[in-house]
Amino acid sequence: MIMKNTSIIAAIPLISMIFLALISYGLFRVIRLVDVQRRAVHEAEISIQMSLFGTENYHTQLEFYEYAYNPGDERLIAFNKHNQELSNKMDKLMTLIEVNKNSLYEGGEGKVVEMDKDLKSIQEDWKGVLTVISDFRAAKNSTEMVKVKELYLNLQERIAENENMFDSIAFNERVDDFVNRQDEQLLKSNKEISGLCSEIKLIAIIMVGLYMILLVLIAIWLDMTIRDLKRLRLKNNKI
Repeated sequence: MIMKNTSIIAAIPLISMIFLALISYGLFRVIRLVDVQRRAVHEAEISIQMSLFGTENYHTQLEFYEYAYNPGDERLIAFNKHNQELSNKMDKLMTLIEVNKNSLYEGGEGKVVEMDKDLKSIQEDWKGVLTVISDFRAAKNSTEMVKVKELYLNLQERIAENENMFDSIAFNERVDDFVNRQDEQLLKSNKEISGLCSEIKLIAIIMVGLYMILLVLIAIWLDMTIRDLKRLRLKNNKI
């Protein structure tokens, strides 16, 4: 009986140490889970913001060419509105990336910086084309047909140059590529989150099992101790 009692006494601290070790490891994995979840939120936010930039870029491009080929004050106002919103979207994206660099896929920051630089270049070119359009609109009703024709040809040439420039920048393709790569990064984070959740659940189940075993061992030890004390008391009484 004494040997059994000794075995139980030895098992209790061992199981307690394992239990405490699991608590420490579980907390470590929970901290990791929170960190990955936070990163995944930023990854998704960056991907969404880039998609919004791509959508706004499409509308701005459309408004520009509608105004370029059929100038009018309403179209100019619409273009300026979208162009400003396009800049706002890029500024927000740059700020988001600056704060959450670790939420980008590898090489993603450089891609956005290049796009920001190209956006400024195309916007400068848009300004140049708008100036030519303004000159053409002012001279359109002039009797100097040679000048009007010259301005018209110049305008068509500048529009064609701008189209070639925009096509070479390939914003749409680059936006799609960025979003796809960023979504792949997000998918990896979601897989890690799923794995961490399963691991934490398993740790919790093991801890509950060990806790129950520990309670049973303590109960058995207390019962055996009480019985031993009773036997000793009986022996003492007989003596």
